[in-house]
Amino acid sequence: MIRRAALLALCLSACSDPADVARGDRDAAADAAVDAAADADPFPAAHDATVTDWSLPPADTPPDDTLSAALADFEGGVAVYARNQVTGDTVLRDARRRVWGGSALRLVAVVAWSAAVADGRLAEDATARVRPELVRGSAGLGDTAVGAEVPLRDAARAALLDADLTAEALLVDALGGEQAVADTLASLGLAGMGAYRAPCARARALATALDPRASAEGCVALSAWIDRGDASGLGFEPAPMDAATLNAAVATATATGQGTVTAGALGGLLARLDAYTLLGPAADAPVRALLDESLGAGGGADDVPLNAWAGSLEGGLPLGRHWLGLLRGAGDPLVLVVLTDAHVHPEVGAGQAFRAAGRVAWAALVGDPDAPPPPAAGLVPRWFTDAVLVEAGEAAVCDGGDRGFDDALDCRRQRSRGSFEQGERSAATIYLRTPPPVDVAWIWSAPDGRRHRYQVHFGPDRLWIWTRALRVSTPGDWGLDVLIDGVPRAAFAFPVR
Repeated sequence: MIRRAALLALCLSACSDPADVARGDRDAAADAAVDAAADADPFPAAHDATVTDWSLPPADTPPDDTLSAALADFEGGVAVYARNQVTGDTVLRDARRRVWGGSALRLVAVVAWSAAVADGRLAEDATARVRPELVRGSAGLGDTAVGAEVPLRDAARAALLDADLTAEALLVDALGGEQAVADTLASLGLAGMGAYRAPCARARALATALDPRASAEGCVALSAWIDRGDASGLGFEPAPMDAATLNAAVATATATGQGTVTAGALGGLLARLDAYTLLGPAADAPVRALLDESLGAGGGADDVPLNAWAGSLEGGLPLGRHWLGLLRGAGDPLVLVVLTDAHVHPEVGAGQAFRAAGRVAWAALVGDPDAPPPPAAGLVPRWFTDAVLVEAGEAAVCDGGDRGFDDALDCRRQRSRGSFEQGERSAATIYLRTPPPVDVAWIWSAPDGRRHRYQVHFGPDRLWIWTRALRVSTPGDWGLDVLIDGVPRAAFAFPVR
């Protein structure tokens, strides 16, 4: 997930012939009008929903023949909610069907934390100590953080962006327990949301369904077993878990109605959050900002339109995934929620379901998902210094040490590449000199037409040097576009031999 740098962010690296690269003319002189346009919010519609009727239509709309055909290879059940935030039009499929919430429920916990800060129950700079019993075996705030005093704002970021279950547990504990989160959820009036259950309760529900002996086990041991498959902390020897037993356990837990969600309820939550009408601007803004930071990369956003920004949240299940996305930039903003049940075909996972549903929904509600991004308008802002195509391993020498911004740029320019060998890691390094807040997307186009996307949201007033890399395993002609706030700023074409 996204990692922030303090002053000079240095990541991957570099290489040797000049690439075929296209860039616009540079804004070389001070120009207030140009600078103001460059610094303006590039996606204002994302924050200004025109139609504010958040009620769920009474039936799937439109008929889901096209959507069902797109999802035909997905073995499990798929529920879909998509909403155009300007027109209010929707595409729905089983949007009222209850499914196990899994780690997608961390969004609810973060909303409850933000509500508590907004109404004064928690201070904005409040901290909490990570006690051993709160550790849930997840990355980030795991065993190494025990005893640490963690700002709750950092815990919210780790919970939402890194799916950190320990961070979610810390937030719930600081709020006074899961009932406080459930009370906030109930106040939203979202039909279809089951009672919130914290990470421990979710793990216990699944563990007990798998083996009744688990009811006497502690949270740490249960979470390690359910979340990581580590049964060493249990006081009994569980039977091996396979897809059938996991599916049955999820079905049993779902039948209770607790810890469950629907695509319609989560979609309504996201749609209102996107328009700052969930709890009000003060409480919604911090959560919305975290979603703007989230990475719409890898399986979830490869096939969204080129110049769209995808803030996404992935929710984990024992088998399967949920995807929640805010897509904006190329036309009207779109809310997209795709929920799957536990049983996933080994060849067709939830990322594929998200892409297939997203393309159908985008075509129905926004426009052609294959339309190219618009040409860059006006001059290149002065804060965009360069983008350099490199081989990731070769340019490691340019990172770290005493190199400053300009020296690092010169080093990579000397190692720029125009071609790659099969299996090498192609990479583009961007250089931003104290920009405003910006969203940057790296989009590779493979010879077979498939795309691979990475995104990062950068804060203002810092020097940024940032590299994203992709191993190019298919011979042929490749392309790599770098878009900043939906506007193309660099385009590379290179062969892979």
